[in-house]
Amino acid sequence: MEKNVGTGEAILRITGGLTLIAWATGEMAKDKSPSVHILCAALGAQKVGEGIMRYCPIKDLIVKNKKEEEDSQSGNIVLP
Repeated sequence: MEKNVGTGEAILRITGGLTLIAWATGEMAKDKSPSVHILCAALGAQKVGEGIMRYCPIKDLIVKNKKEEEDSQSGNIVLP
């Protein structure tokens, strides 16, 4: 697993994720049906994890697909 998130982006992901978790937790304390807030808290936790690990699987997938598309357009054969 290669790092694909820079330091500045990692700090933003951690900060945004913790903010989302705090907001969702506060809303769950007020609301009786916290289903949407649990989802928001889970997404915030995912962003915190991405920031700590400095790896984003979605970003990695997009870069790999873009590279494969460029290779196929240039006529190069890429073996796995």
